[in-house]
Formats: sequence, structure tokens, C-alpha cells
Amino acid sequence: MIENNRIIVVDDSQKDLDRICNVFYEHGIGCRKLQYNGWDFPQQPFSGVRFAFFDVNLISGKEENEIYSTLKDAISHYISTDNGGPYILVFWSNRTELIPGFIKFINRTDDDFRKKLKPVSIAQIDKTEFLDETKQLDEKLNGIFSTDIVKCLAGFDDTIIEAAQETLNSIISTIPFEDPWGESSEFDKNCKAVFSRIAASAHGFPHAKENPDLAIKEAVAPIFKHILLKKTQTYWQEYLTPLKKAQKDNEIPFPDKYDPSILNSIFHIDAENHYSKTDRGAVCPISSEHTSEKFTSVFKIDFPTWFTNSFPRLKKEDRKDSTPIAIEFSASCDYSNNKKRTNKYLLGALIPKTSMVNLQKERLGDFTLILPHPFLIKKKKYQIGVNLNFTFTEQDSNPILGEPAFALKKEIMDMIGNKYANHIARIGIASFH
Repeated sequence: MIENNRIIVVDDSQKDLDRICNVFYEHGIGCRKLQYNGWDFPQQPFSGVRFAFFDVNLISGKEENEIYSTLKDAISHYISTDNGGPYILVFWSNRTELIPGFIKFINRTDDDFRKKLKPVSIAQIDKTEFLDETKQLDEKLNGIFSTDIVKCLAGFDDTIIEAAQETLNSIISTIPFEDPWGESSEFDKNCKAVFSRIAASAHGFPHAKENPDLAIKEAVAPIFKHILLKKTQTYWQEYLTPLKKAQKDNEIPFPDKYDPSILNSIFHIDAENHYSKTDRGAVCPISSEHTSEKFTSVFKIDFPTWFTNSFPRLKKEDRKDSTPIAIEFSASCDYSNNKKRTNKYLLGALIPKTSMVNLQKERLGDFTLILPHPFLIKKKKYQIGVNLNFTFTEQDSNPILGEPAFALKKEIMDMIGNKYANHIARIGIASFH
């Protein structure tokens, strides 16, 4: 069942529910109308909520603390702590004088409600102003939706949804639909054929056959990007004031306590899907039991010497806190077409971000590549370093790699591949001293 939880309205009065929901309906906007009775809640709190309208005083005739407790309980029953994005809380009530007290009531707690159900904006609508006049209520709602943060975050969210719909429609519109009205068997057959062809062509036949859903997602991603870029709305134009005021890049610092490593991981690491050792970009740890004799037998150098040569001036403690890894970096075209290939790995290490202060960068050889971004991996900050001189294939008779911890996404893999190609293609000359 398709659910739309973007706008929810909660009130104990059916009449007041109808009044505000009718404004949305008149504009062709769907919303969930939820009459509060204190016990009939959804089985699971809703996710994907962007606008939540709540009456403050859901049960009349109570003391203030009881009103606050009831409201908090109601919000947590209707909105999931894993809502999946920011939401705007609008108090639609004839007791708006209680709102400051409710905010203080929540801020005295230290629970998931205060931490995870925090609205990005709080607005209020006094019911007593709109007992009979619907037009003014329409204007009041438009005013709430026009504030900078609401217009930008919620508006851009709408644009993304529109782009997703247009992405699918752009493909479906190419498929012949010549069935008589009321029938679709031929169209259904055509859809299966076209999307099968798209999956096989975009993701490679063997990979598409193994995971058709992933293949279609990979195929439509560039189309979605193209359609999204064509959208002309300018939500961010006025909202991004730090960007407008800055004269150069370093005048836009991240906020205090903001961790860019989390952002780097979102952009460049895939830790959600299950990967095999032979998937392009798979990052396989080499366990500590394999960093002694086995490491030496495979790479013809002991691990401490390799680590010191690759990352000069890092200390013994830095080495102990680091994890040797291998990154699968076969050609993307061979991987997509599932061509018979020798799985090639680059030898590297996950190095704690705190250790990088000891690295003597001016002594790095041209064979060492330090990825420029710190990543958050299993709640710890790491940087990834590789030695471009150490490539290998794992032998079945002498396995050394653990199961992949995560995979690097295409942009990072292309960068590594480019650096490696430039390194091995460099021209040298004979020199005499």
C-alpha cells in the first residue's frame, strides 16, 4: 500500500479537523486527518512526515503538565523517531498560550523525543481567529509555507519527488501502449522487455540477472540527475547566505561540532549493501593474524617495513591502531560486463585520523596515495592510504583477505584508478651521479 504521510493533522475535534484539512483539499493537496481519542493510534508511528499540525490541548479540563504530557505522547505515537528527514511542527489550537510552556517541558527531558523528534521550525495558528473565515486560514498557511527554511527544505523535497516521477515517466512514455482501452497485457509484456533490456545494458547482463532491482536503480540514476538539474526552482538561491557572502572557499566553515567525515562517508562509501571480495571497490581487511609471516610470504616484505615506507614517520602505536586493507580495483567496464578477469587489489591501510598528524607528508613517495577525505567507519574516523606499487591477486591456495567491510563508490574508485594509471605510466630516464 502506498502511504503519503507528508502532512498529518491531529485534533480531538472533528469539526476543527475538517476546517483545516479542507483548505489542503481545495488546493488538491492530500493530508492525513487523524482524530485524537487517547487510545486509537497507528500500529507504527508515521515516517516521511514533513508538516505536522497538532492541537495543543488534545484533552480539555486537564492541568498544564498533563496537557504537555498528553501532547508529547501523541506526537511520539504519530511521528517516528526515524522519520527520515526534517519536519515542521504547527500548533493549530485555541490554547496557543500553552506553547512556550510545552517547549520548556520538552527541553527539561533527555530522551529520544527531545533528541530525535526536534522540528526544524515551529509555527502556530490560533483557531479562534478562523472560526468562520476560511480565506484567512488559507493565507496563514501560505505564510507558514513561505518561510525561508520551510520553503527551501520542504520545497526542494517536493522537487526531488517530481524529478523521480518524471524519471520513470520518461522511460514509460517510450513503450508502445496499443492495447484496447481497459486492457494492458501487451503493454505489460512490452514493459518487461524494455526494462529487462535496460537492466542488462546498463549494469551488465550477469549482474543484472543476479540483482535486477539494483540494475534498474543504477540505470535510471543518470536520468534522474539530468531531470533534477533541469528544474528551474531556486530554493537555495536566497537561503544559502554563507555562500552568497563569501569571497572565497575557506570563508564557508562547517558549523561547530559538525563532523565532515560523516558527509564524506555518505558521498563516497557504501556500507549498506552486501559485497563480495570480487566486487569493484570492495575494501577487504587483512586480519592481524595475516600481518606476520603470511604477509611477508605474499608481499615479500614484512608489514612494519611496508607500513613505515608507505606512511613515513607514523609511529608504532599508529601502526597498531591501523588496519591493513586491500581494495579491488579491476576495470569498471570489465566488471560491468562480468568479463573473465583477474581480480586485482591495491594494498593499503585504514589509518586513524588522529594518527595523521604524525605523517611527514614531504617524505611521501609518489607511490603513496592518501585519499583526501576522512571517513567515519564504525563510529571511528579514518583516512585511507594505499601504496600504488603493491598490487596483487589473492590466490585460493593462500587466502589473506577478510570479507569486505564496505565498498568505495564510483567517484573515488575512478580517482584511484586514474592515480594508479598515471603512476605506472610515468616516464623515467637513466641518470648518473
